[in-house]
Amino acid sequence: MSLYFVARIASFIWQRLPPRVGYAIARVLADIAYLAWPRGCTCLRDNMRHVLGDDASRKELDRLARGSLRNYFKYLVDFLRLPALGQEGIERRVVSQNWDNLDGALREGKGAIIVTLHQGNWDLLGAAIALRN
Repeated sequence: MSLYFVARIASFIWQRLPPRVGYAIARVLADIAYLAWPRGCTCLRDNMRHVLGDDASRKELDRLARGSLRNYFKYLVDFLRLPALGQEGIERRVVSQNWDNLDGALREGKGAIIVTLHQGNWDLLGAAIALRN
């Protein structure tokens, strides 16, 4: 079965689960992935070591790497639920200021660069921008 069909099935399921249940399942799946994916988790710990420095303990690196993977799985839940949100759900979830700056730049045909934090569901921002047209 292709990854596409797996994603479609997962999306179908997660769109019907309450968000809290979806996040709980994602957390369990992330913990399983953490244990079953030693190579990837070594990379996660190495990345955390770059942030924390060489003095960081293995326990702290494990805790942060596992937390990072859990957050990524929560993002995947949000991504899979995105098609079911609709315009109102997207607008309710995206908090932004100064849309008028973006609208003005686009009206003038200049294009725009949007700067955001590398946090949360970045695809949701893309959906919110698409709804502005």
